[in-house]
Amino acid sequence: MKQKDNNIENSVQEILESTTAIRPVAVSPFFKEKVMHNLFHKAENEKVVFSWLTVKVQFALLILILGLNILTFHKMRKFSYNDNLEQFVETYDLIGNTETTLFN
Repeated sequence: MKQKDNNIENSVQEILESTTAIRPVAVSPFFKEKVMHNLFHKAENEKVVFSWLTVKVQFALLILILGLNILTFHKMRKFSYNDNLEQFVETYDLIGNTETTLFN
């Protein structure tokens, strides 16, 4: 058991001695400012993209779309199916004419 304790103590001692080999890192003087600028610059760009999509604009668009749907619904109720079909047939000249055929 003492041998295991010695191994553990030796391992701990080696780890503690390895920390003395750590040297301070040389960082440029403006490193922090560059990193902070990059972080906030990206956040500002994302904010600009979605700035027009606020709650007020969404609500206004919803009201506009609902208004257009209601207006369209009321306009469509004025016309009957037969009126629309007759207008379609006249527009595309689909009236069956028995006088003119290809094989006469």
